[in-house]
Amino acid sequence: MGRHILVKLRVLAGSAVVLGMLCAALAAGCIEDKGQQPAEYEPNLQPLQVHVWMDVSDGAEFPDKLIWKGIREAHGLRSVLAGRKVDLVQENPGVRTFDSLEAVADLAREKNVEGPILFRSSRVFGSNGEFSRDSGTFISIVPSVQDLFDKSRGCAIQVGSSLEERARSAALFARATLGAVDAIILLDQEAPDSIVLASIFSSEMIRLGGSISEVRILPDGNADFGDVLRSVKEQNPGVIYIPYSEKTSIPAIELLQKQEQRSSILVVNVPQEERFLARGGESLEGVYLVTDYHPRSTRSGRMLEYIRHVLRIPGHRGYEEPFAVLGADSYFLLFDLLEEMEPLMVDINPASEQEDVDNAIRSRHSGKVPRNLYVCRVETGLLRGPHLEYIESVDPSGLRS
Repeated sequence: MGRHILVKLRVLAGSAVVLGMLCAALAAGCIEDKGQQPAEYEPNLQPLQVHVWMDVSDGAEFPDKLIWKGIREAHGLRSVLAGRKVDLVQENPGVRTFDSLEAVADLAREKNVEGPILFRSSRVFGSNGEFSRDSGTFISIVPSVQDLFDKSRGCAIQVGSSLEERARSAALFARATLGAVDAIILLDQEAPDSIVLASIFSSEMIRLGGSISEVRILPDGNADFGDVLRSVKEQNPGVIYIPYSEKTSIPAIELLQKQEQRSSILVVNVPQEERFLARGGESLEGVYLVTDYHPRSTRSGRMLEYIRHVLRIPGHRGYEEPFAVLGADSYFLLFDLLEEMEPLMVDINPASEQEDVDNAIRSRHSGKVPRNLYVCRVETGLLRGPHLEYIESVDPSGLRS
């Protein structure tokens, strides 16, 4: 069974372009959507509670709010499993930080959790259940809390992308698709994770046979970028690589575009794409973007249904926001895993089959779910304004699709 789901996930990963074409067709109204009839649940069956641990209060960080939005929208499309109603139980973990799966298990015991768990984490799982130094944005999925308590291998799965994957994908795209031999890095040292993203990109460019011509430090957002960017045009690098900064990236891009820069501009680590497009406007024309997450690089086949759903909502652009998509994909993937165990989940006395449930989950893949990252180009127009156009998907391990 574990081999079956691994094969299924790999097939889904290879279907990124097909899903993109379907998304475009849906947007154009070329595919008839008859709607999904909500499934009915059996009132006599105990609801299945899915615990979601993240802070979605007014003062919370925006990633959690967008992820939670995606989870709720996905739940609205799939809220019944084998006749059992699925309820979301959102809880704020407070100041608790998760540095290991054991810490997650401790909180689950404290809260008497019995059902599956979804929680946001910023680190990659290590081999022993500890979180490694490789950071990023992830949703961790715990299908069986009992497996978590037992410290079973494969008790948790991560969906998301790491900083290393984003920087590596940017370097692969720059070398293989843009044909860039060299790069200039525009770095705002104050921006989150910018130094790490610059370091990894540099190493990958060199490993792939390219080079880094120069690393230019951008001054504070109120300063004049002229001195820093004046000679970039003369150097004419193959690509200008920019780890995103809320303060400096867009002003720097605007100045580069005014100089009629011939080099390709490649931006990574943009947290809110719609905000980025709105702020940059026409100055972003032709800029390449490596997204952190996107429907065309998701794990669950149910994401097409999610895209259909949000396209029917006037003015809704949630399917283009990477964090909302991450939330929806994590919920659907959990649903996929639980559905595989459907005969066990609806047993009258689930406790009697707990060993079978644990073995079923244990047989699945463990650790972080591999996936492609999505590369797009900003295009502008009178009708649609600044928007993203699909270019290709990049496998951080070194393959393109």
